[in-house]
Amino acid sequence: MLKKEEVLAVAKLARLELSPEKEKKYHRQLEEVLGLFKKIEGLKLSGVEETSQVTKLKNICQADVVIYDQNLRPQGAKENFSNVPKTDSDMIIVPQTIKE
Repeated sequence: MLKKEEVLAVAKLARLELSPEKEKKYHRQLEEVLGLFKKIEGLKLSGVEETSQVTKLKNICQADVVIYDQNLRPQGAKENFSNVPKTDSDMIIVPQTIKE
């Protein structure tokens, strides 16, 4: 059973100013939440494997690896440079933007 002081301490940590009605409401709700933790403590979980997610989805993104040689990239140099106006072997040529 929670004490009134404990509920007020939690409210203070959350920077909440509670009216007497809200105090009673949150007191009841906090006790319910703590009751759920007691139920969880009573579960026998030995032999149950840990899970980080339950949907069994797999990450299908390309690894974030820097590859300087365009011919080694998954798409190949031809496809990587297909929308580039000017190239020189494996480099993109861009117009000069800063003049000395």
